Amino acid sequence: MSESLYLYTACKLLTLADAMAACRTVLKRAETYALLYAAQDCYLAKVGADSQLYRMQLDARGQPYRETIDPAGIYEARLFHAEAELRWLHRHQGQGDAVLLTTTETLKVWVQTPEAEAVTGHIEQRYLLWGEGTGAPVGTGWSQLSTARIGAYLAPIGGIAPHGRVQLTAMEYLKTYSHGNVGVFEERLTGLQKAREEPADG
Repeated sequence: MSESLYLYTACKLLTLADAMAACRTVLKRAETYALLYAAQDCYLAKVGADSQLYRMQLDARGQPYRETIDPAGIYEARLFHAEAELRWLHRHQGQGDAVLLTTTETLKVWVQTPEAEAVTGHIEQRYLLWGEGTGAPVGTGWSQLSTARIGAYLAPIGGIAPHGRVQLTAMEYLKTYSHGNVGVFEERLTGLQKAREEPADG
């Protein structure tokens, strides 16, 4: 049985807020994480039930509070869960390119017929985030990670024990090129998880 990756591409430049609104139904299917790039920062966030981007922060007393993120301050965004990823890249005066990657063909997002890429196979990928868990209480569904190089920050995943690690998960999609060569043509972010224990050497 053949498999395809579908790319729903906006036909015009959109603000990040408009791109999120167009994909609201898809983003609400599961807990949605966000990898956001701003002028002075790169950080992980979530899409709330109110469809707003937010992250947890600590105040001067070390108490956690929810900070709503203004999409206008973002120049690149990747919003993702297990089924889909929305990508947005700023181009001009707050507007940018938007594309939704998913294995679902029947969505009504921007175009009636998405671009379909035939998939030869796929590989589950995992990337360790910087830092180890500190065990500090930072709010339900969040954990604090810390490393000497970059300091402490909050990640949108709960239950990370002291010295625990977090992985960013992704799916690499393979396709067959000319002369029978097979290679990775696209990668879709899928979520966050507690790092798996690797077997000890020997």
